[in-house]
Amino acid sequence: MNQDDSINDLDRTLLELETLHQREAEVLRAMRQDAIDAITDQKTELCDRLRELTARTPLSDRHGPVLARIRKQATLNQLLVVHARDAVRTILALASGNPNESLFGSRKTTLQDGLRLNVRG
Repeated sequence: MNQDDSINDLDRTLLELETLHQREAEVLRAMRQDAIDAITDQKTELCDRLRELTARTPLSDRHGPVLARIRKQATLNQLLVVHARDAVRTILALASGNPNESLFGSRKTTLQDGLRLNVRG
């Protein structure tokens, strides 16, 4: 494989990772567990491929914009995960009659009923 092929594979992998993060946001909003698991597996594969590619061809300044977009989308997805976790904890607390504070690992603040976070950018 020559240098140009490595660059093309690197660009293609970064684009795939960016697209996968966008799909992940949609899946997180829909709270589709099966799709979340599949995306997690795909992200692991892409990260492994990216690690191999960058060992041969380091990232350059021209990759900065796509890396910034990936980082931003990953951060937004993390917020969606936190929000979903808190929503599930609130539902469990309401269904069980236990306050949120009694659930393992929960925050000590109370969420308002119906609180929704929209992180679309």
